[in-house]
Amino acid sequence: MFTPSRMSLVHILVAEDQVMSLFGTLVRTNCFQIVRKDELPEFRNIVTNFETKWILEEFAHLGERVEKVSKLLEVKSKFVGGEPEINPPEILEKVKQNIAEIETEVFPVIDRIKELEVRIEDLDMLSEKIIPLESEGIELESLRNLKFLWLTYGFTIRENFSQFRAGLAYIPHLLIYREIPFKELVYVYLFVPLSYKEDLERILGTAPFSRDNFLDRISGNLKEITEKSEVELWRVREEKVLLFSKLKNLRSKYESTLLTLKRQILVNSFVIRALENVGRVGRQFLISGWVPYNSINRVKKALTPYDKSVVQALPPISAAEAEKSALLPPTKFEHPGFLKPFDWLITTYGYPSYSELDPSPIVALSFLLMFGVMFADVGHGAILFLLGIFFSRFKGLRNLAITIAGCGGSAVIFGLLFGSFFGKEDIIPAFWFRPFDDIMYFLKLSVIFGVVMVSLGLILNTIQNVRRK
Repeated sequence: MFTPSRMSLVHILVAEDQVMSLFGTLVRTNCFQIVRKDELPEFRNIVTNFETKWILEEFAHLGERVEKVSKLLEVKSKFVGGEPEINPPEILEKVKQNIAEIETEVFPVIDRIKELEVRIEDLDMLSEKIIPLESEGIELESLRNLKFLWLTYGFTIRENFSQFRAGLAYIPHLLIYREIPFKELVYVYLFVPLSYKEDLERILGTAPFSRDNFLDRISGNLKEITEKSEVELWRVREEKVLLFSKLKNLRSKYESTLLTLKRQILVNSFVIRALENVGRVGRQFLISGWVPYNSINRVKKALTPYDKSVVQALPPISAAEAEKSALLPPTKFEHPGFLKPFDWLITTYGYPSYSELDPSPIVALSFLLMFGVMFADVGHGAILFLLGIFFSRFKGLRNLAITIAGCGGSAVIFGLLFGSFFGKEDIIPAFWFRPFDDIMYFLKLSVIFGVVMVSLGLILNTIQNVRRK
C-alpha cells in the first residue's frame, strides 16, 4: 500500500494474422502499458515499423461518414455503456457495412427534402413575381402583344434600389416592382416606349440588374397559375413535413447504432495508433510492455487462445534497478477500496516515480483530519456527508463524492468532539473540549500535529533513500 506495484517487462511475439486481435485483448486486460520499440535498444536493429497509415485513413473516412449522418439526423453525443469491441480489421468492415445501410435509408430522404426546399423556393418566388402584375390587373396575354412598349423584367439589389430608380429618371417609363421578403432583392417590371429601348439597355448595363424570362415558361391566366402554385406549395410542404417525421423515426432507430459506431471508431483508432509502437520481425510482431507482477498470470491466461504467440515475462524490476535503468517503469497504485477514491489528491499534481514511496494513505488521512479540524461542525458535516452519498451514485463523480462524504464524516466527528452544531456551541455538549474556550490548548495540538507531519515526511524520505540504494 505504501509502494507502487512491482512491474515486469513482458515481450510478446505474435503472428501477423493475430496481432490486432491479440492487441485488443491486451487493451481489455487493463494492465498492459506498451513500450515504444525505439525504447528497447536490444531490439532496435532487428525490428521494423508496423504500417498503420492505411487503416487509420480508413477509420478517419468512416468517422467523417458517421459524423455526417449524425448531423443530418441531429444525433447528440452522449455516453454509451458497455465494453467496446476491439478488433480493428473486423470493426472496420462492420462499420463500413452498418454506415452504408444507414446511408441508404437516410440520404434519399435528405436528398428529397432538398429537392422539395428548392421547389418551395421556386413556387414562393413565382408567386412573388406574379403578385405585382395581378395587383395592376395585367394579364399575361397582353404582355405578349405589346406594340408600342418594350418590357424588361428581372432582379435588382434592395439596398441599391433607390439608385436604380434614380437612373431611370431621364427616360419615360413605368416601373412595377415588389420587394422579395425572404431575399435581399426587388423584382422589377420596366415598361418604356420602343424608341427608348436602347437608352434603357444602356442604363441597365451599368446597374445591378439580372434579367429573367419566367414569362416565357408559363401560359394561361395569372390567377389560375397562382392558385395552382399555391395548391402545389401546400402539397410540397405537406410532403416535407412527412419526410421530417420519417427522419425523426430514423433518428430513434439509429441513434444508439451511430453512437456505438463513433465509439468503436475512436477506440479502435486509438488501438491502431498504439500499434505504431509495435515492432515487426519478418511475418511476426513484437509487442513489449509493462505489466504488474501480480497480473502476469492474468495476461497469460487472456492470451491463451492465441496459439501463434509466445509470451516472455522478465523478473520484476526493483526500485534500485529502476533508478539506474534507461527504461523507466510506470507507476501503478495498489490501494484497497476505501482508499482508491482519494487517489486524485495525488494524481492531480502528478504521479510519484516507480522508486518513490506512495504517499496516498498518509495524504488521505491527513487531509481528512485537517478538514475535520478546520470545519468541525455536526450540522454542516452531515450535509456534506449526505451530499457525498447522493452524488456517489453517478459514475463520473463517484471518487469526488466519496471524498466529500469522508470530509463530511470527519467534520461530524470533530464537531461532536468540539460541541459545534451549525455554528452554535451551546446546543450539544463537547466530548473533548471547546476550541474557543481553550485557544492555547488548541494551538499546542496544532503545533504537535505539524511536528508529527514534518517528522513523518523526514522518516519516509529516509526510507525512500534506503530503497533506492
